[in-house]
Amino acid sequence: MPLVPPPPELDRRRFPELVAEMLARVPVHTPEWTATSPADPGVTLLHLFAHVTESLLYRAALIPERNRQKFLALLGIGLAPGREARGLVTFANTRGDPALAPVPAGTALAAGAIPFVTTTGLDVLPIELALFQKVPLADPPAELADYYRLLYASWNRPLPQPLLLYETRAVEGPADLDAGVDSALFAAILARPGPGAPVTAATLAGRFLAVGLAPDPAATMARLAPAGAEAMPEAPLVFELAAETPPAAPGAPPGVRYIPLAARVTADPLSGEAVAELAHPADPALFSPFSSLAPLEAGVGPLPPLLESPALAARLLGWIRIRPGRMRRLALLAANAALARQREQVGTERLADGDGSPGQLRELARRPVIPGSLTLRSVESGTEIGWTIVDEIATAAGELPLPGAAPAASPATAAMLDAEAGLIRFGDGMAGRRPPAGAALYASYEVSAGAAGNIGPGQIAAGPDLPPGITATNPLPFTGGADPEGTEAGDLHVRRMLSHRDRLVTADDFAAIAWRTPGVAMGRVELVPASHPDLAPGIPGTAPGAVTLIVLPAAAAAPGANRGAAPRPDRAFLAAVCRHLEPRRLVTTELLVRGPDYASLWLSVGVSVAGGFDAEATRTAVMARLAAALSPLPPPGTPLTALLGTLYGPAPDPAVRGWPLGGAVRARQLAAEAARIPGVRAVEGLVIARGEAPPAEEIPLAGLELPEIRGISVAIGDPLPLDLVRGTAPPEAPAGPTLLPVPVAPETC
Repeated sequence: MPLVPPPPELDRRRFPELVAEMLARVPVHTPEWTATSPADPGVTLLHLFAHVTESLLYRAALIPERNRQKFLALLGIGLAPGREARGLVTFANTRGDPALAPVPAGTALAAGAIPFVTTTGLDVLPIELALFQKVPLADPPAELADYYRLLYASWNRPLPQPLLLYETRAVEGPADLDAGVDSALFAAILARPGPGAPVTAATLAGRFLAVGLAPDPAATMARLAPAGAEAMPEAPLVFELAAETPPAAPGAPPGVRYIPLAARVTADPLSGEAVAELAHPADPALFSPFSSLAPLEAGVGPLPPLLESPALAARLLGWIRIRPGRMRRLALLAANAALARQREQVGTERLADGDGSPGQLRELARRPVIPGSLTLRSVESGTEIGWTIVDEIATAAGELPLPGAAPAASPATAAMLDAEAGLIRFGDGMAGRRPPAGAALYASYEVSAGAAGNIGPGQIAAGPDLPPGITATNPLPFTGGADPEGTEAGDLHVRRMLSHRDRLVTADDFAAIAWRTPGVAMGRVELVPASHPDLAPGIPGTAPGAVTLIVLPAAAAAPGANRGAAPRPDRAFLAAVCRHLEPRRLVTTELLVRGPDYASLWLSVGVSVAGGFDAEATRTAVMARLAAALSPLPPPGTPLTALLGTLYGPAPDPAVRGWPLGGAVRARQLAAEAARIPGVRAVEGLVIARGEAPPAEEIPLAGLELPEIRGISVAIGDPLPLDLVRGTAPPEAPAGPTLLPVPVAPETC
């Protein structure tokens, strides 16, 4: 709905203030009037005039309010609607049909009372994937090499040279592909356990396996290149099926051939969760469990790793090798996965019939509406007509063609949707068609629960539309859900829309628009114009055409959290900001979104406590004050108007955002902060150092650096040495001879 932020008050005086002001003027203008008690007739007249004046001021204050409402209606400024949460869902075919278990896109799921739907479909195969990696042994002992030499000699086999030993390690969480000796992951295809129809390689031949991918959340920067500068990216991962080959010579061990699997990836897995659809070969003989290998042949060389568990080996159907492409670190790789969103479908909803008047408004029963989900139709004299949802009704054609008029951008059957308010606006006949009198209007759309859809892992446990024997869950939390904007942000939107019309041009534009990124808790936004982190970090003007945007999440600013902690944006946070800024930036701008560089600081403070104050409470208060002073985030509860400014107010104070980028840290400044704590009689000393460097009175920061407190000590009296705070103090040397324990032999065995 159109925003109605509070207008500026023309006059704040009310009835009591007006009466008091007039009585204060009596001695100046009419000194002969000395009886000013409430019972005096003259005071009664003043009360009457004050009442009339207050009414006039009230009516005058409504003038800018009406003007602003009309102005905002002309601008078409609205509040941002809620956003749905997104995530990854995995399925398990534990007791379902092994031959065919389809779960189409649009399947309903639920986490308690919160509905979800899948956006990709899959065939749930009756298998599991167990991930393993060949992890090299660092500095293996000589006894282990002698053991393998004797083992190979007992089988009359030469010891492979050079000897590279590894251990097969199960991967159950985040995986680094470069940690393996061959920079690869091995996925064991395991038949589902339990009774039922047997699962063989023939069950999988020719079918598609949907593999869920989640990138490592740790990320330093996201880049939006100028238009036309992006090259075709390589595949994120390479999937290969391990097929056993005959021995190269009599008596030689079998070999292995890795067959590339065609993979269709639904989205960029470096920006968030994605699904890779792997096409299995149609020949079941290509699935090789490598069960015919001798004891000294399993896992040797390029062969898949050795499975030491007999229970897993009995269920093994084959191996898939996963090599890095653009991705080298994974937070999750799971079988039978699909993407899902938190949304609920509202079926055909009957709206009020058309009445033929211009500018008709119809309100939907549920909101907020997910943008792009509305389908609108009308039934007029038995004929069904579909309506087009447009961003601006003024671009629609009129009901009757005008001679010589340019073709309209939208058809006459167009309507405009305010997704946050759930309002549908029709045209006036000149631009957009008017629903005629008696026309039946029907709408179908989707709604979202907003931030309530950001559920934790494992909360999806139901699906009324799932096939029998199929279960679902979410291995990772859902993210991106956001509630609709409130009217308190209206004044900022007016300033934003008037200054840049939702385009990234000036520094204020980047800050105001980045703050509105849906689905993330933004804590701070800093812009370094004409700067590139790889050239001269933090120095404006060194890289024309490039813009560095520093963003910080607001998680560390939550009540009770340590504000001295260094908040870092993860990959999902950076991807959400990039998705929001991409359609709004200039095509010639190279935009780099990243977090700051943190400088590790160690502090040791000594204070003396005044009488009557608790020493422990004073120490805790000093520690909290120093953490707040060095925090990169604004104080908790800081209104957005103080960070971005208002339409009528002054420019915001940069100091409110948190510690300034590249601002030097001075010991005297921090000592002054500690001295402001009630109960601190004196600051006996303050020692500060960066990393392992010696203490200094001033710690310079440069470029994109912000301080991060790695350790802080507040002592009563003199400050502790920094080596004790950092834990690098040398161990004490023994004062006398070394004491050795003497074993006591038991009296009986």
